[in-house]
Amino acid sequence: MAERYVAASLNKESGIVGEDVTLTASGLPVSKKVDLVWNTMVGSRVSGNGFAEKQVPLASVTADSKGQLRYNFQVPDDLGGIPHRLDLLVDGVVLGQVYLRIDPSIASMTPVSGPAGTEVTLEIKGVGWTEFDNVYYMTYDNAYIGYMCGFNSQGTVKFTFIASGEPGHHIIDLYPGIYRGQQKTPDIYLAPQLTYEKDHPGSRIPAIHLSFEIQGN
Repeated sequence: MAERYVAASLNKESGIVGEDVTLTASGLPVSKKVDLVWNTMVGSRVSGNGFAEKQVPLASVTADSKGQLRYNFQVPDDLGGIPHRLDLLVDGVVLGQVYLRIDPSIASMTPVSGPAGTEVTLEIKGVGWTEFDNVYYMTYDNAYIGYMCGFNSQGTVKFTFIASGEPGHHIIDLYPGIYRGQQKTPDIYLAPQLTYEKDHPGSRIPAIHLSFEIQGN
């Protein structure tokens, strides 16, 4: 296939799982089928086998009589952190590429209120796979209670905690951090990085803030 210039773009650089995205492209072969292939990572840090690239067919779209296409899709339920590459292939040849980053988001929290002692389940989408965007550290009323990580969950983290305290709203904060490292002083690993906006490395995932309401008797 002769070389050609293909212009491809998305209407946003990032989005949360399920959010609408529009791909547009021009300069494609007229009336040819274009395969859209989503690139991701799969694997597990726990197993010791590490991660590897994986290509996932997203859709096949036919370019119009002017060599253009427009395709609407939803942000895949996949890893956050480093942006994913979306390839545009015609007859197996990559003619264009775009990139989309998946931002972390709260998929659900159940329940959102109840008496002290209530078990709460929180699910987050868009957790990453590198040491910089794989972990969230949780505080409850500014007290650190633990961390959760998406080692091999392909971006989804689901965990439970017990609500406590007096009647009223209690603040839950999820902060990014760094999963692993050799530095011992200061200990910046396995702890909430409250200064993440200024000095967190990597893809700089956002903090997440929400609350649980303790109901009185």
